Formats: sequence, C-alpha cells, structure tokens
Amino acid sequence: MYKHSRFLSVHFLIVSLIWTGCLTYERMRVEIFYNEDFSEGQITISFFNINSSEQGQEGQVKDFDELRQMVEGNDLYFDGLKQGIYVQEIKLWKENSKLNGSYSGIFRQLNMEDQEMKIQNNERLIGIKKENGDRINTNARVIENEQTFELIWPKSERRIWYEIIRLIDQPVYSLIPLYDKWQKE
Repeated sequence: MYKHSRFLSVHFLIVSLIWTGCLTYERMRVEIFYNEDFSEGQITISFFNINSSEQGQEGQVKDFDELRQMVEGNDLYFDGLKQGIYVQEIKLWKENSKLNGSYSGIFRQLNMEDQEMKIQNNERLIGIKKENGDRINTNARVIENEQTFELIWPKSERRIWYEIIRLIDQPVYSLIPLYDKWQKE
C-alpha cells in the first residue's frame, strides 16, 4: 500500500556538496526510482560542469580541496544518514573537459527542499525553489512562478527526475587542472 506521503531529503546534501566555498555548477540532475510498493528507493544526484567562482589560484585550490575532501572523506556519508539516505557511492570525474560529480544511495524516507511531497488527486507534488534564470527539465508536469517550480507526477510513477539548469552570470574558473593533478597523485 502506498503511504500518504513520502519525504525526499536531498536539499541538505545538495547544499553541502556544491555550496562549499565558491563552487558553482551548470546543471544538477536528481533521479529517484521507487520500488514496487513505494516503501523505499534509489536516488542519484549529479552535478555537471563544476567550477569555482574564485578568481585567484589560492581560492580555487581551497574550493577544490573542499570538494576533494567531500569525495574522499566521510562527512557526506554521515550527512546522508541524517537525511535518510544511505550513500553508497560518491564520484568525481572529468568528461569533455568538464568536471562532474555525483552521489547515489538508497532511502526509505527523505526530505527534498525541506518540503513534504504531497499526494493529492492521485498526483505527487513538490515545490522546488528557483533562482533567477533557472530552467528545468523533468518528466513531471511543471507549474512555474517567479519563486518556484511546482512539479507534479502521477502517484503511480516510480521513476521521477528533474534537472535544474543554472544561469551562470559571473565569471567561473575551471577546476580541471587541479583535478588532473589530483588524479596523478
């Protein structure tokens, strides 16, 4: 039996992964796949084209060191547990001269954007806060206003996803040279 509501709690992990220092990303994708009875599921959160907004080399190194510590350390695993996610894998990789990162795991109850996913009229609804210039791709129906995207899926949909595309309106600096150096160590 499908319970009245599910909590999706990834906002804290998203913030902790990408908003350390002055890290930016071009695109973030959240994918959730529920099991047959919707009692648990798998989640993957990916960030594409991660850069630093720090102009100086020292700031960029600090940003990359914080990002590397998240990949190599235990904080993200413990933070995930607090939010209901058993993080199974954290990755950082280079593809097409862009730095990308992701983490994935399993969950029973989550909380996304600190909001409850509501069930109404056989639909699941959640509001996602929006920044100026954000665009969204999703398999949900979208109702958009100046502050939020409201995403609406059929209650029976087991695979839900959305992708936030950011407007980068400031200079950003590649972390690829630091990533390459780290990979050689």
